[in-house]
Amino acid sequence: MHVFRRRSRELESFFGTLELRVLDALWARDAAQSVRDLQGEFDGVAYTTLMTTLDRLHRKGLLD
Repeated sequence: MHVFRRRSRELESFFGTLELRVLDALWARDAAQSVRDLQGEFDGVAYTTLMTTLDRLHRKGLLD
């Protein structure tokens, strides 16, 4: 599911803040997750924003 397994400076220069937060949440769970599964960890982030961020990560080739 994930290409990168840990955070590094290279990741921080390539991904946005929300993208990194989403990746951290996914790595912590280490299992397939939906937008609804993750939404509780992202107070103040709209469902559609989280969905767009996951889609962006998918288009970048990081998520299945």
